[in-house]
Amino acid sequence: NWDGLLEDIREQVAATQELVVLLRSEIAQAAVLNLASHMATQTLEAAQARRSQGRLEFHDLLVFARRMLVDPDTGLGVRGRLRDRYQRLLLDEFQDTDPIQIELALLLAATPHEGDGVLDWTQFTPDPGRVFFVGDPKQSIYRFRRADIRLYLAAAEQFGQPIRNLVTNFRSTAGVVDWVNKVFGLLIQHEPGSQPAYQVLQAARDDQPAGPAVTLLGPDPLTEGKAPDVARFEAAEIVATVQTVLADGWQVRDGEGHRPARLGDICVMLPTRTSLSYLEQAFDDAEVPFRAESSALLYKSPEVRDLLTVLRAIDDPTDELALTTALRSAVFGCGDDDLYRFKVDHGGSWNHQLDLPDTLDPDDPVAESMRWLGAMHRERVWLSPPQLIERVTRERGLYELALAQGRPRDIWRRYRFVADHARAYVSAAAGSLRDYLVWVAMQAADGSRVTETVLPETDDDAVRIMTIHAAKGLEFPVAIVSGMTSRSVSGAKGVQVVFPPDSDRFGIRINKELATDEFDRFAPIDEQMEDHERLRLLYVACTRAVYHLVVSCC
Repeated sequence: NWDGLLEDIREQVAATQELVVLLRSEIAQAAVLNLASHMATQTLEAAQARRSQGRLEFHDLLVFARRMLVDPDTGLGVRGRLRDRYQRLLLDEFQDTDPIQIELALLLAATPHEGDGVLDWTQFTPDPGRVFFVGDPKQSIYRFRRADIRLYLAAAEQFGQPIRNLVTNFRSTAGVVDWVNKVFGLLIQHEPGSQPAYQVLQAARDDQPAGPAVTLLGPDPLTEGKAPDVARFEAAEIVATVQTVLADGWQVRDGEGHRPARLGDICVMLPTRTSLSYLEQAFDDAEVPFRAESSALLYKSPEVRDLLTVLRAIDDPTDELALTTALRSAVFGCGDDDLYRFKVDHGGSWNHQLDLPDTLDPDDPVAESMRWLGAMHRERVWLSPPQLIERVTRERGLYELALAQGRPRDIWRRYRFVADHARAYVSAAAGSLRDYLVWVAMQAADGSRVTETVLPETDDDAVRIMTIHAAKGLEFPVAIVSGMTSRSVSGAKGVQVVFPPDSDRFGIRINKELATDEFDRFAPIDEQMEDHERLRLLYVACTRAVYHLVVSCC
């Protein structure tokens, strides 16, 4: 009965849908621009408030330094005096330099009168030899603050002549360098404006000790199983490789000669902390000594988590989750049957500040634990966080308990580290227990950048486990890159701002639904650059090996 109207209706629906998308886009644009304007105003007001209070952040220092150098009344004199004082400028780690930083440098390197009027650092003409740059574009990871490859390449093209490439590798054997060249020579391809060409490395060392230079673990993909299954499989492969290194007598340099590798020569590097628990369990099952040497990893260890959970239970009597978790931990050793009997049979309450049930045996493990927690809660106002940590570890026998867990020295070192970190926190902030627990939560967060390396025991031979971030600048005879089973995800969250290279207008996105046209237009380039950044991170990780590079990949 449609009499040929069906096609007309479909066309009307399609046209209406196009209008809906257009109208929605117009509303979203208006909303995001309004929000962006509001955020910009608030940001400037906050910066002015910090300045009036004398509480400046690092970026404030850059802004005010630039403002001083370009001041129409005094800028010329300031630039002239600084130019006379600093006659040679070196910008190290140039791949981390953002526009305002290079502008500051070139204001000092150019003739004083070039800083007058409208600033455009690409128009400056510094004297020959007055400014030079040292950097590696493959290590550029600070694009979120505009220190991106485009700026690096533009500065190199304009001011970086002649360019000298440092390509000699003094750390790694020729086998490792050959592998890096072959793999990254294929992965890193020149892309104008976003990716520099790969520079082939040359090995200075010609020794070739016994054992493969590079080994690929798990080359056959694991087609079945969930993420935990894959992580366990990878951890087992890593432990098997460690055992092979020792059994086959892989050689490592020791002075002018070589010797068989020991456990302490091996470092397992993790891109994130996701797979740490599986790796620790695999080493424990194989009875292979190990130690986590990054503080970021120590805060994720079960012993430290238990200790911090006890502190949370002491601090907040109403936190039932922290209380029951603490009771079930090795610190108190209460079983589920004990908790059930306390709650169901005797009508107990999960609040250590309330009276215990009269029907409960005084020697009941839950009753004893609740009395101890209640007493510690009342004393917490007189004790600093490190004093509380010392009370928990001493009175609950945690150092003695570590003897039953197979790795006592590693666990003792973790407790000492937490106590030392707490003392450093109190010395800097003098906060309460609750303040300290908030600070600790930030240190243990997955996105945190805690970089302190925990010093090992000098006579403790064990496999070392570190995050790639904490391993920066260190050397290891045998390096294993682990955690490669985790999917790489973008860390972009919250409000994002991009600066398209061919536009004076920036793009901004509040969330997935609210973004300006400039942001959407720039998104494909943005995603492409994220791919290049992942390659650069992988490059940095792999070139840190000294003798052997063992890449774990499933």
